[in-house]
Amino acid sequence: MLPEQIAVWAAARGLTLQQSPAGTAVFGARYTHRYALTRTWEAGTHAVFVLLNPSEATAYQDDATLRRLVGFARREGHGGLVLANAFAVRSKSPYILDTHSPAALAATVGEHNDELLQLLAQEAGDVVVGWGIWGRVFSRAAAVEQLLTGNGARLWALGLTKDGHPRHPLYLAKAAPLTRYEPGVAR
Repeated sequence: MLPEQIAVWAAARGLTLQQSPAGTAVFGARYTHRYALTRTWEAGTHAVFVLLNPSEATAYQDDATLRRLVGFARREGHGGLVLANAFAVRSKSPYILDTHSPAALAATVGEHNDELLQLLAQEAGDVVVGWGIWGRVFSRAAAVEQLLTGNGARLWALGLTKDGHPRHPLYLAKAAPLTRYEPGVAR
């Protein structure tokens, strides 16, 4: 199962694995980066979501985005979910990402983030993306799309912005349709 693979991946890198009855969270040093968050409610597949950046959710505490994702994953018939992000730095505000320096890019993406995204792409096959317009910071959306599709993932979205970016699911209606997302395809 994907949560167990993530736990093995985290242990091999010396990352902190926080576990609760509901799921797990993988953190970097000083908890400034969260690489993965899982929730499992029944046997079955885990939906994989890659959003913008993590906020406050932990293995023990849900946030509004996680609660919304649980609803979408349940609706699609999954027994759990895995949440990762284009940027692993924890912040309630996306403005932390807009620093315009190469050093800041490395710090906000996180040392192990691309490895995790590669693992998720290879193991899950289907990945729901949703970073809105903020994915354009440092052209990170394009890099993540390439990393995911280059490792075999089919991308999906729960809606698109007017400029064609996959919408962040927090403020979408519960009935938002899941549709195929193809990077670079004019809509």
